[in-house]
Amino acid sequence: MITLQHVYALAGLFLLACALQTLRDRGNPRRVSSALFWALLAVGFLAGDRLPSEAMGAGVVALALIAGCGGLRTG
Repeated sequence: MITLQHVYALAGLFLLACALQTLRDRGNPRRVSSALFWALLAVGFLAGDRLPSEAMGAGVVALALIAGCGGLRTG
């Protein structure tokens, strides 16, 4: 039976693949910060229930800072 944990794991793996593809994109001027954004989001999906709430809160703040300061760009 497919549980919600399986859906979160699948979404996390997809986001991790997006992070790796973004990191490999030489045409993206902000590929490192964009890849970090997607990787942090993937960690939230993959290990969010095993991380302390302070770590998840810091991750959410980091995501907001990356996105708010113009760290995301398309390749």
